[in-house]
Amino acid sequence: MPRFSTEIQHISSRCLELSRFINKSKNNIQKDLTFIYVEFNYIDMSDQHTWIQLLEDEDLAFLKRFVVASGSLKELAGAYGISYPTVRLRLDRLIAKIKVYDSQNKLSDFERTVRAMHAGGRIDVQTMKALLTAHQQEMENTHEATASDRPGAAPR
Repeated sequence: MPRFSTEIQHISSRCLELSRFINKSKNNIQKDLTFIYVEFNYIDMSDQHTWIQLLEDEDLAFLKRFVVASGSLKELAGAYGISYPTVRLRLDRLIAKIKVYDSQNKLSDFERTVRAMHAGGRIDVQTMKALLTAHQQEMENTHEATASDRPGAAPR
């Protein structure tokens, strides 16, 4: 009987050690999670997701299906009932749109919209260039008109 009692004490002692280890680990994990939470909240994410907010619902639905299909264009083509090259073209256009929206250049809303329309295949390159040129000329004319209206400005 004493041997059995010794084994129980040993097991009890191991359980106590294990319990202390688990509690210590839980405290360390809690501290780590708190640190991660605090660090994450101090990261400036205000500008990180603007491109996704600018995508149309159709683009978001395509992006979701692409992710759910694990990036398999073949599977995506089957889901949409279209050919692989058509899906590839759709993805290329979406990538071009995201690049426009995520561009580091500070584009006006008009320029961003026109470039995204071109990237999405809605307008051709000549139309895009004509629209951007006309917009640029209008902006310059507006700027010149505003400058000449200031007190002390030279008459035109």
